Amino acid sequence: MSNPITIFSGAMGLNTVESPERLAKGELQAAVNVTIDSSRIVKTRPGSLLLQSGDFHSLYSDENVCFVMRGTSLYGVAADGTLTGIRSGMTAGARTAYWRVGERTYYGNGFENGVIVGNISSSWPVGTYTGPDSNRQFSAAPAGHHLATWGSRMFISQDRVLWWSEPHDVYLYNLAEAFVQFRTKVLMIRPVSAGLFVSTENRVVFLRGNQGNNPKSFTLENVSDFPAIEWTDTGYFNGVECGFEDTGLSAVWATKHGVFAGLSSGGYYNLNRSKVVYPDSSCTGFGCLMGYHYIHGIN
Repeated sequence: MSNPITIFSGAMGLNTVESPERLAKGELQAAVNVTIDSSRIVKTRPGSLLLQSGDFHSLYSDENVCFVMRGTSLYGVAADGTLTGIRSGMTAGARTAYWRVGERTYYGNGFENGVIVGNISSSWPVGTYTGPDSNRQFSAAPAGHHLATWGSRMFISQDRVLWWSEPHDVYLYNLAEAFVQFRTKVLMIRPVSAGLFVSTENRVVFLRGNQGNNPKSFTLENVSDFPAIEWTDTGYFNGVECGFEDTGLSAVWATKHGVFAGLSSGGYYNLNRSKVVYPDSSCTGFGCLMGYHYIHGIN
């Protein structure tokens, strides 16, 4: 009796770059509704269940909070999928960005902004300055398109401008001085321990922080000429557990030339350019992390 021949022992992931006849053993030309675990076993996804129907967008989840937009209204989403109205009358079709700080979740869509605590939305007003005497004028937070915190400051992008708050006060903004303007619209702000990855419509840069945490003296480093696909950045993963020599939390986002990992040190790595082809028409999408699976879609 002849010896058995192993045809398939585990999946090595997708490869849409090479033609099918040139795929290596274990590489997949297509994979539909499956996941590949760390032992390379292909498993069928558990499926999906329709919880609500409607014009939904801008879903956000962080630990025990979850929010979503439907039409012009903002809702809190409970664990069982039920919705609680938070705010109505917002601009139709405007994607909403969120950032959580403790019990507060800050949000903005380029037209309106606010603060959510316990499924109750309130305004994001100008704070009260209590530092040394100053003739600087302070304003409330701009209604930006993207937002994130780093080094005790809130960073908010509004079209081509990246604003930042006073240190330790996300309610104070010196709009005359505390900003940097790029040539094209900002599509992503993703902070890590060493600074912030920022994508414009032209490229991704890294704004490296400094000991004084003064953004005016940040070092700007070019990361990639491939801008992020807007809204595909999401969550963080432990770089060491994924094989990187980087002990901090790392970011992830998609581009037209592959998925990038932005390491906590400011380094970066293209994860799949040699394996997966993305359409050149991609301009927006979504992303989420489930364990170490980066699930994303583009259009």
